[in-house]
Amino acid sequence: MSSPPPVELAGSLVLTASVVPVPALVVVRSGGVVLPSVKPVVVTPPVVVDPCQDVKNPDYLSEPPAFALRYIHNEVRWAVAQWTVGKSCTGTIVEGRDKEGRLVVRQVYRSYLAFVGQETFKYLPDGRIQVDRFDSNNIYVGRTYR
Repeated sequence: MSSPPPVELAGSLVLTASVVPVPALVVVRSGGVVLPSVKPVVVTPPVVVDPCQDVKNPDYLSEPPAFALRYIHNEVRWAVAQWTVGKSCTGTIVEGRDKEGRLVVRQVYRSYLAFVGQETFKYLPDGRIQVDRFDSNNIYVGRTYR
């Protein structure tokens, strides 16, 4: 079966049936000009939810867990009012929240409590959140603002 011949519309637009990606509508304007009208295709990217960031069956503590002490920065340690320790699909997540319930630190550990890294959150007066990231050696690797 051969493809239909190209159709020239409005002088410079050449269409064939093989290049039209979606069903075309035809709009007839006064004066007899036939123009194709393609319905726009709206593609929304799926929302990606990382299931490994969900903490399962958390324990709530008033003091930081002993295994996390060596990685906690002084600025963060005294700002945290409640510690949460929970399991994720890749290991353990330790979160610290201030007295207002805002996240101040998030530490990630692999199996056998091997430190992967952490993020510290500082809430600025102008409403922005300063996020500092640290790698598995607890070395500063970058800062972003949210």
